[in-house]
Amino acid sequence: MSRPCRWPDGGCGAEVEFLISATTGRKVVVDAKPEKRYVVAETDDGQRVAAVMDTYVDHHATCAVFAAMVIRGRAAKAAQP
Repeated sequence: MSRPCRWPDGGCGAEVEFLISATTGRKVVVDAKPEKRYVVAETDDGQRVAAVMDTYVDHHATCAVFAAMVIRGRAAKAAQP
């Protein structure tokens, strides 16, 4: 179930989904709309194959409000004596 991005500072308003990572068990936030991309796998005989699949992008990579927060945090850290 998707909802608008509200964090940080009110968020960007884009639709996001919260999922559980299969490898870490932690929550991850992704853009709600999947994109078609190539997914590459290696077969038992070492050959690489690709298939087009729906993939989800980490919302932190696309959220302008989150990026601005990171930039502010880095600037504040750099300004500390």
